[in-house]
Amino acid sequence: MPSPHALALSLSERQQSVLEQIARCKTNPYRLVQRAQVVLWAAIGMNNTDIGQQVQLHRHQVRYWRQKWQQSVEQLQALEAEDVSDKAFLEQMITVFSDEHRSGGPRKFGVEQIVQMIAVACEPWLVQWTTDLPLDSDRVSFGGG
Repeated sequence: MPSPHALALSLSERQQSVLEQIARCKTNPYRLVQRAQVVLWAAIGMNNTDIGQQVQLHRHQVRYWRQKWQQSVEQLQALEAEDVSDKAFLEQMITVFSDEHRSGGPRKFGVEQIVQMIAVACEPWLVQWTTDLPLDSDRVSFGGG
C-alpha cells in the first residue's frame, strides 16, 4: 500500500520573502521560526517526516501546520492583491502561525484574591535592627572556623 504524499505548497515571492524573514530573525519565538521553516521546506516538496526531522517536530505537527497554511492561502493572496503594507502582511502571517486559544481549567483564585496576594507581595518589609543586645563573638564565625 503506497504511503500518502503531501502536496507541495506553492508560495508567492512575497510570501517566501516574509517567511524567510521570520525564519532568520533571532528574536522571534522559536515556535514561530519552526512553523515558518515547515512551510518553507514544504514549498520545496519535502515530506512531513523529513521536515519534522529538520525542525524537530513530529510529522503530525508538521502536517497540522502545512494544512493550516494551506487553509490561509486564499486570505494571504487577497491581502497581496490589496497591496497591503509589509507590516500588515507580516502580522497576518504571524496570525496564521499562532496557537489556537485554550480554555484551560477553571480559576482557582478570584480577582479579589489575586489583588490581595499582589498587595501582600508588594508590601515593603521592615527590618528592625536591635542594638541593645551585645554581639556574642564566641558564636560568630568569620570564615576560618
